[in-house]
Amino acid sequence: MIQKELLNALRRWIIEGKVEAGKPMVIDTFDGQIVFRQPLADEEKVNGVEERKRRKEKV
Repeated sequence: MIQKELLNALRRWIIEGKVEAGKPMVIDTFDGQIVFRQPLADEEKVNGVEERKRRKEKV
């Protein structure tokens, strides 16, 4: 059942042109719905890690 829901949602995104070949996607759930999104940019991830490190150092 989950697989069917996932494939149906993915099909809709492909038809709507929201999926680009060769680009990674993140699959998640929100309010009981399957959602797809782009992964965070590498820069955002790096900044997030740096920010967490600074917070830990302050404590």
